[in-house]
Formats: sequence, C-alpha cells, structure tokens
Amino acid sequence: MSSNFGAFPLKNLVKNDLGFTFLPRFAVASELRAGELVEFEAGLGETVITAACCWHKDKWASPLISLFSGLCESGW
Repeated sequence: MSSNFGAFPLKNLVKNDLGFTFLPRFAVASELRAGELVEFEAGLGETVITAACCWHKDKWASPLISLFSGLCESGW
C-alpha cells in the first residue's frame, strides 16, 4: 500500500480498468516499477498544476501549520 493516501483511490480505480488519471510520477513510481500501471504521453507539455491547501478555520493549528498557512495566504 502506498503512503500517498490522496492518490490511493485513484490508483485503485485505474488498476481496475475504471479510467485513467493524471498524477505526479512520484505518486505512482512503485506501481510503474511493478508493471501495475503504465505511463503514456499525454502531450500536455509544461503543464502547471495548481494545489489547494485547506484547513478547518475553527480547529487548533500548531505553530508550524499556522506559519505554513500564513505563507500560503501571503503568496510568499
């Protein structure tokens, strides 16, 4: 099982022939090596992937998480 839990359900769908997905190579490296998944050229070139960081506004946040969220909000 992968330690990348966010991609785990997507990888299982693809492994069971229920579609395809666009994931970073590091998220599927072990499956590619094992031959469980195959990589194909999508012709997307230099694609920019946007990431979203979310947290519950009413939950306690550690100082490190608070620093990180402040950096994200400021666009560092």
